[in-house]
Amino acid sequence: MVCQITNMDANSCNQLLSNTLKRLNMKPQLPEEDLLLREMTDCLPALYFPENGDDDLIHALARKEFFRVQGLMRLKYDTEEEPGDSDSPFDAVEDEFEQAVYARIRIDPHVIQVVTTRQDMIRKIREAVEKQNNIIGTFYQNRGVHFRHENESEEYDTSPIVVIHNPGYQSYGGYEANTVYELFIDSEDKLLCTLNGEAGEDFDEPIEHIQVEGLIEIAHWLEEQGFIESDTPEQKYAAWQRGETEMHIASIEIYSRTTGDSSSGSDDIFYDRKSALEYFVHYFDDDKISEIKDSYFVCSIRRFVPSFEERQSYPTIESLFDLSDWLSFEPYYVQTINK
Repeated sequence: MVCQITNMDANSCNQLLSNTLKRLNMKPQLPEEDLLLREMTDCLPALYFPENGDDDLIHALARKEFFRVQGLMRLKYDTEEEPGDSDSPFDAVEDEFEQAVYARIRIDPHVIQVVTTRQDMIRKIREAVEKQNNIIGTFYQNRGVHFRHENESEEYDTSPIVVIHNPGYQSYGGYEANTVYELFIDSEDKLLCTLNGEAGEDFDEPIEHIQVEGLIEIAHWLEEQGFIESDTPEQKYAAWQRGETEMHIASIEIYSRTTGDSSSGSDDIFYDRKSALEYFVHYFDDDKISEIKDSYFVCSIRRFVPSFEERQSYPTIESLFDLSDWLSFEPYYVQTINK
């Protein structure tokens, strides 16, 4: 063999070596369809939990998994594919493979709720930043210009500390806790945070990398500082605690037309006359037609002004109806319907 090689020219020798190495590194042939499909589906995780049940998102997930596993098979097997081929040996198993992905998909309402919360928080934060010349400083008093160490103004008392997740970070699984110095929208319309890390370095991070709890913390901070209007679920309770000067108690009493006995009723609280009257209008919708036939209604509105002590003593709005004082007040509006 040595003599034969020494008598060859350089090109022939290189070709022989190349063919020999290729045979030594030769990949096995791609399995038949049934075995190929089984091996490809073995590469899939047990379950998928997409962010929502959107058909396009689920279809994109299935396609992404097909191309991912197809790449793994090409690394392992000789597919005999040539550049520019219009047909692929994977075409025969493509549909069944995607059906296997669909069968593993689970719609988790908790995931959907978290994603919805994330999107809502980012929307609220962005709207607040847009209203402040696209910049809000959280560590130093907002000036409408970018934060600079050499030009520091008075600090806020508190600044949000958030956890971010960036897969590019090598430590702590890609998670880090940092102080939010600034929120701003850049020239490409991206919402970014200037963060200050444990080592004192400053860097900008996309808002999407912040965990949901951190987004909520930022939104709460913006509410505390007045950049976002408070979105308290029980507005009536908040108004009661503030001591609104006029509270309008709108009552609807239902009576039997034959006996005159009271069967049920409804009460609600408003802070202007117009809203109290609109309450009556919306109450008598199509769902109340059956009741109207055999009943008559007495609609009334009374004013009630709780004292400071009453506002502090009754911390829930339901407790207002435990007070009997407003019942003794003569109503300033009474209307009888269907009598």
